[in-house]
Amino acid sequence: MSSQENIEQVSMAVSMDENTNTNVNMNVMPMEEEMNEPPPPPYMQSRFLGALGSWKMAEPLNNMNWVAWKGQMTLMLRVNKVWGHCDGTIVPPEVNEPHAFDKWATTEEVTKLLISGNLKAEQFVHIAQAITAKQMWDNLTSVHKMRGQQSIMVLRCTLYHTNAVEGDNITAVTHQTGLVQ
Repeated sequence: MSSQENIEQVSMAVSMDENTNTNVNMNVMPMEEEMNEPPPPPYMQSRFLGALGSWKMAEPLNNMNWVAWKGQMTLMLRVNKVWGHCDGTIVPPEVNEPHAFDKWATTEEVTKLLISGNLKAEQFVHIAQAITAKQMWDNLTSVHKMRGQQSIMVLRCTLYHTNAVEGDNITAVTHQTGLVQ
């Protein structure tokens, strides 16, 4: 649809509405090239900027809630299209590409802000030396993955259901179950 057709469509809607005394919806159909473009991730939308503080989870990461926090945080990072900064699939572009590098740096900072904004104060010791979002995520993962209360319950359940027969090497059995890393 051309710009001229859009203008004519709006003009017709306005003239028809003048006769009925109803509110006019001035939203016009987007141009064809705009329709094919995907919407920007939430952190790039104007209603999000300045409201990063509202992207807080009900329960920030503490020493007891790693499994639940990790699931919620992963979802939040994916929705905002920045998860790749944590798993290493979004890497910085060459510095000689200033526009691409600036865009990457912004998404990197948003990722770090989303993570750090959802931690209890005692958790900052684990990310204090991290420079990248991936380092932050990896540090938190290494500290919490086998320490959380939920992880302990899973390990207990696994241990209670582990069977060995006479002559089995107990060390080998525990390694097979994942109880020892």
